[in-house]
Amino acid sequence: MDILSARKEDLAAVYALENKLFGEHSYPQFFIRQAYDCWGESLLVAKEGEAVAGYVLLTTSNV
Repeated sequence: MDILSARKEDLAAVYALENKLFGEHSYPQFFIRQAYDCWGESLLVAKEGEAVAGYVLLTTSNV
């Protein structure tokens, strides 16, 4: 398994995983794209080969 920065082409798989795991409580698809656009370097994916097996979104805070 590799942990990598997400690529634009990973976003559909990230959303599919989010929706599968959290169902009606999942973030909407547009949020995943906005997160990538705003904090792309902090959106990481775990990959088994080319398949996205997991992800994490990190943010920083001044608090």
